[in-house]
Amino acid sequence: PPPASAEPPKVETIEALRAERDALRAEMSGLSTTVAKAQGDNLTLTRRIDEGKNLLAREEAKREEDKQFAIEKPLKELMPVIDTLELGLGSINAKNRAEDPNFDFLAKVVEGTLGNVRTVFNKHGIKQLNPLNEPFDSESHEAVTMQVRDGVDAMTVIHVVQKGYELNNRIVRHAKVVVTPPD
Repeated sequence: PPPASAEPPKVETIEALRAERDALRAEMSGLSTTVAKAQGDNLTLTRRIDEGKNLLAREEAKREEDKQFAIEKPLKELMPVIDTLELGLGSINAKNRAEDPNFDFLAKVVEGTLGNVRTVFNKHGIKQLNPLNEPFDSESHEAVTMQVRDGVDAMTVIHVVQKGYELNNRIVRHAKVVVTPPD
């Protein structure tokens, strides 16, 4: 005989099973809505994360470019000083140097100074543009005038009025040049 305290076994009716089934379907429907909302939220968050990553990448690229070109302003201020030194050096001809040791000494000091400047420029990605006898390039040269020169190809630089400068492959100042006319 079964123990007296045991409950009689439950007998499930069809109506009870249907009610349980309907309750489970309703619960699943609610869960489906919750899952769909969670998936939508996840997609939104993923997009925001991607946007954040893209923003960070753009900011890093901008910071790197700013760092690479940070010396552009001081370079622009230094260019006229270099122009003046080169102009002064060009005015001391070989005859002056041979006749007067002071001229020779002065020329050597200016040459040394310009050499030091070139060394610093090379270290920082600055390139001086002196396109004498090169084909004219509108990307890096500015033609100030044209002049006929026999035996020279058309659109060739025959005189550099002012040297140009390039910083990390970006033109800071176009070389001002005299070119032969086109054919």
